Amino acid sequence: MVSWLAGWRRAALKRQVNLLVGCLLVFWGFGAWVTGAARLHLLGASMISTTMAKPGLPLEAALQAERMAAVRYLAAPSQQHREELLGAQRESERIAATWRQSAQGWLAGVAASGELQRRVGDLVQALDGLAETRTAISARQVQLLGRVCPAACGAIAYRHRPQRQLRRHVPGSLI
Repeated sequence: MVSWLAGWRRAALKRQVNLLVGCLLVFWGFGAWVTGAARLHLLGASMISTTMAKPGLPLEAALQAERMAAVRYLAAPSQQHREELLGAQRESERIAATWRQSAQGWLAGVAASGELQRRVGDLVQALDGLAETRTAISARQVQLLGRVCPAACGAIAYRHRPQRQLRRHVPGSLI
């Protein structure tokens, strides 16, 4: 009778240990799934930042420099202003080519959603359309106020609006 009872206790102990190990594996799997999904999300955001956002900052600066050079050339045409304009155009084309290569690469395609890929395509199309505007500027066939895009002005104003609102709502903010 003692051997039967000892065998039953060993079996019950094995069942309890197996149950505890099973629960531990289930909790470990759930934790790994939750943190793994968060890691994948952060990895995708990091890839988008590396391939699109960071290379886009020099592109924005180069296009702004080209715009300023174009305004100077149109306002006061001279050989010096024309050379500055051509240099700014070459620089922005070089940076745009780098951005295109990065933003349309396979790494960006893996991380980007369909909406982001559509926006990248729109921006590439807009960059390709700069050739027509550059030709009109070189021929001095541009009216300074006639070429201003209301959507672009709205986008620039919107871009800086959240920081102003944040300054108002965060006391002692360094923003």
